[in-house]
Amino acid sequence: MSLTKVSYSMINGAVFNVLDYGATGDGITDDTAAITAAYNDAYTTFSGPGVIYFPKGIYSVTSLNFNVANSSVHFMGEGLDCSVLKKRAGTTTPVLKLYGLPKNIIISELEINGNTQTGVSCLVLQDISYVHVHNCKMIDAAVYGIHGDSCLISTFQECIISNNLDGIAFTLSATPGPNPNANTVRDCVITGNSRRGVSVDNGNLLSVVNCDLEQNGQEGVPTTGGIYIYASIDDEIGYGMAVIDGCWLEGNEGTGIYVEAATFGNVSVLNTQVLAPNVGASAGRCIYTAPGLRLFSIMNSLCIGSTGTVDVNSENFFAANCLITTLSNSATNYTINQVKTGTLDSIQKTTQTEYASVASGTVRNNSIFLDSSTSKLSFKDGTGVVNALY
Repeated sequence: MSLTKVSYSMINGAVFNVLDYGATGDGITDDTAAITAAYNDAYTTFSGPGVIYFPKGIYSVTSLNFNVANSSVHFMGEGLDCSVLKKRAGTTTPVLKLYGLPKNIIISELEINGNTQTGVSCLVLQDISYVHVHNCKMIDAAVYGIHGDSCLISTFQECIISNNLDGIAFTLSATPGPNPNANTVRDCVITGNSRRGVSVDNGNLLSVVNCDLEQNGQEGVPTTGGIYIYASIDDEIGYGMAVIDGCWLEGNEGTGIYVEAATFGNVSVLNTQVLAPNVGASAGRCIYTAPGLRLFSIMNSLCIGSTGTVDVNSENFFAANCLITTLSNSATNYTINQVKTGTLDSIQKTTQTEYASVASGTVRNNSIFLDSSTSKLSFKDGTGVVNALY
């Protein structure tokens, strides 16, 4: 009786099991060619969608570089501590690089390890959209844990991003594809990255949600730290936006959250706790916004440190329901409501903007203004009626 050979691809429903293509997962053998063959079989023969499956093991690779244009591919391991892609010595190319315009790419249950090799990043996503990275570990990269270079509408969820130069960074390449817009980092642990935990160099609609950012940055270097937002977030449409919501930032050297002078930028910090280092040159650096930022808001948040805990220099500033050890506010227009600081309990504090005398028929959209004809602070509602406040 003849027997049919059982392939690894029959195990656990895997579609393109890299062991079927000669990969060993022994941490010593170069498995680059075998993994590439598995991908090529899925991509060229079946044109996707396909699952590239990595059973438990350490897969030593030179570099995996795949054009995922018009495909739907799932790179799947058995767990972030079980299935490991580990960089071999000798080259500066990324461990895994994907590029093109895919339909849907998923990377899950994998560890990608840069092996501290010079110039190496763990995961590079270039000129790409619709990527979902879930329950992965990016560790020990000399450059980026994750580099979204012209990366659009992608999510990074429940990942551990640790011991890299930069944890996760969004940039726009010199020869750009899509602008790095609508990217979400959610439920991630981002720790021990020596320059920055998260940074956005260009684009719009970056969301960092429910993340733990600790021990990122370098003491005494204020432009390093937990989250860094460049002025270039407003380059594409003129109104770049970043939202930090529900995060915990503790012990990040340099600055917890640093925002450059984005001329039309809008940065919001919500439901977030920022605990600054207590000692050293970085003590007290929770949040800093540079002059020129269009709007900075902080709500329902806690910022604990020493002198300079929150230093706001934006054009417009709104704060509500916060506890801030020290608030240094140089905003042109601002509203501070229900904020507790070391020296101030604010119920409401609002800048007064002076306008010329206004006819009663003019609508100013519920504006508070100083009426130059009466020298009284007045209020104009949607009916056009001016009401003197005092």
